[in-house]
Amino acid sequence: MLSAFDCANEMSRLWWRVAVLAEDAQCVVGLRLLGLSGIWSVPPEESHDMILEKAPAFTAGLLAGVLTACEGHGPDRVMLAVVGPISARARENRERLVRRGPMVLGIAVFTPKDDLQSHNGATAQ
Repeated sequence: MLSAFDCANEMSRLWWRVAVLAEDAQCVVGLRLLGLSGIWSVPPEESHDMILEKAPAFTAGLLAGVLTACEGHGPDRVMLAVVGPISARARENRERLVRRGPMVLGIAVFTPKDDLQSHNGATAQ
């Protein structure tokens, strides 16, 4: 049985993760809007990928939450499991988009090395 201190610790971890997820998600939305307006460098397929990435991330979160609940953990631990995959994807997107940098006169200032690779990890020839 968890002590009151352990419960408080779990809840603070949950709310911290949710706050970081909210920050990452808002940053990604802002960078994508800047990209769609031509101010920030985004890959041409970004508007397509931002729709397709949602279902796998939310499905992974749902599955993690269900498995955690089936193991008998409390709601705070279940929600941590749900937020984990969604938060990881948002953090990856934020880091990837921030690395791309702004556009100056319609030209990308910096093209990161990972642009030479596709999203599935295959290198460009």
